[in-house]
Amino acid sequence: MDEATHDALCIAKVVSCPAADVGCDHQCTRLLLSQHISTCSILPLRIILLKQQAMEQQIKDMAKELKESKARIHQLEATVLVLKQGHHQQTNKVNEEKLNRFQPGLGTALQSNTIGKLALKKTPNFQESVFEALAEALHSNSSLQHLELRECDFLSHKGNQLLLGEALRVNSGLTTLYITSCQLGDQGAQAIAEAFHTKSTLQQLGLNDNRLGDQGAQAIAEALHGNSSLISLNLRSNSIGDRGARAIATALHTNSTLQSLDLQDNEIGDQGAQVLAGALASNSSLQLFNIMDNKIDSFGIKALGRVQGQCAIRL
Repeated sequence: MDEATHDALCIAKVVSCPAADVGCDHQCTRLLLSQHISTCSILPLRIILLKQQAMEQQIKDMAKELKESKARIHQLEATVLVLKQGHHQQTNKVNEEKLNRFQPGLGTALQSNTIGKLALKKTPNFQESVFEALAEALHSNSSLQHLELRECDFLSHKGNQLLLGEALRVNSGLTTLYITSCQLGDQGAQAIAEAFHTKSTLQQLGLNDNRLGDQGAQAIAEALHGNSSLISLNLRSNSIGDRGARAIATALHTNSTLQSLDLQDNEIGDQGAQVLAGALASNSSLQLFNIMDNKIDSFGIKALGRVQGQCAIRL
């Protein structure tokens, strides 16, 4: 009999339990193996334990793949960051040159943070492409505190409104913003409102003659609820009616920082005047309220007259 056959048949050969691969370390002669099998507590669970081992190995393999994937993602993110930085630098350079062509030194001043005040009016030279460069420059500029835009009708386009809103949201230095006669409409008001809703630097906002209407006034009013930095708001000549006045009044009940509110030359009637009077009665911060040249009759005038002592009211 050859050695292999002997090993397979020898009853005195020491063998392991069939459940050795799942944790049973019992060894005995082949003669006694059947006795062990009948009492082994691990063997009946062998199939389940093998599946558990396979699942654990699968989890380990997946964890390894995930770790490797994360490493590849980090490498890709680093590559993208480098590319973005290069693109950003290139974009900044292009914008700087474009602004310098429009007004010598403007792009360089914005890029190097050496300009504090800027007032621009639409001219043959100040067109949409220059505005786009300006909006991009505002993302990284921190020195500009005062910005005025006048008669820039390209701000009636939604894309430019979004560019302006994003620039205002990201910019960290602007404290005064006047946008006059730029046809913003209610969508433009919404874009600006979203920017200054929680913005902590903007103190003065003027949106005169921009066709905001009641919806635009409602957007600005909603932003006032969460804003704690704005002290002056000018909404002259925007066709704001009683609905817009009601929204502003609601904001005045909660806002505690606004000191000056100008609603001159709108469409506010007695109802709007009455709710505004109620808001003034509970507001402790407002010092100057201009509501001249609206559609207020005796009832509204009387209501506002009763709270004249709360702040200076111009009727």
